Amino acid sequence: MKRPVPLILLAVLPLMVGCVFESQTLESGREQIRAMRKDPVLNYRVPGTTLRNQEEHAAAEEPFGGGVSPSFIRQRFEMPAEPGDAVAAYRAAAERSGWAFVADGCSRVERATAVVLAKRYEEFGATLVVRAQLDRDERFRAEYPALAPRGLEVSVEAGEPGLYALPVDAGLHRNDVQCLRGVDLSAPELQAPGPPSLSIGELCARIPLGQAKALAPEIEGAQLEPLPEECWLADASGYPIFIVKHARQPLAYYQDRRLEAPGPSDAFVFSAGGKKDPDFGRSVWVAAPGGPLTVALGGMRVRSGETDDRLLLAAARLAAAS
Repeated sequence: MKRPVPLILLAVLPLMVGCVFESQTLESGREQIRAMRKDPVLNYRVPGTTLRNQEEHAAAEEPFGGGVSPSFIRQRFEMPAEPGDAVAAYRAAAERSGWAFVADGCSRVERATAVVLAKRYEEFGATLVVRAQLDRDERFRAEYPALAPRGLEVSVEAGEPGLYALPVDAGLHRNDVQCLRGVDLSAPELQAPGPPSLSIGELCARIPLGQAKALAPEIEGAQLEPLPEECWLADASGYPIFIVKHARQPLAYYQDRRLEAPGPSDAFVFSAGGKKDPDFGRSVWVAAPGGPLTVALGGMRVRSGETDDRLLLAAARLAAAS
């Protein structure tokens, strides 16, 4: 006969399980929060803004993976002012209280602008991130209805800063914090491209291999890669020499990453890495009758050189004409 489980164990067991799977706050995390609270930047207010909420988290050991979550204090504000003005005002106030500038950036497509600064407290380094959101597009609002469409967020977090901390996908040319001043959100270059008239598979089948081989003799065929949808102009082993895709972002996304200034507007070289890594993923945006395309060299990284860019532009125009 099975013995019944004592009632005291049934009562205590959920508490024991909860302790095992809960984060364990560290005393060092509490000390970091106390140091952050004293920073004048968290008491600074841009005229006209209203504090919506403040969130604090002390560093803690996480139950899974053995990691430690960082300490942070995050403030969210209502923001009627220009986003760039709010970010610039915070940068000035932060620098007056000992913070050092790291990076800034602005994105017309994300409709946001931000600055990152660094400071050293007695026992640890900290990162200050200020991000201002002008507006949200309709797709974002539909997917995340609980998020405010417009606002200012100020975050102080324990940890050394870097370009990775910049919370906007900044380009290269229009990357100052004021890129949203007077922006027309209905402008054609800020709208997502419409559905292409040709699938990438149909386009891939039309690319003349003879002309492709004239650009790169090692090309042996064109093949469709369904996930993600790409057309590979590949060598005999199947390795892509050129990768052709539909351009999914608004034109402004590519314009902001443009690596060559003056030149034709129907095709130009851009950096997929943007301001954070301008040498990563050199590609070409090209206008095409069936919808805009992007063309990249195969491989994760390519060297930055005139020959590569000439080849990319020639391959892009070939794909666009197919």
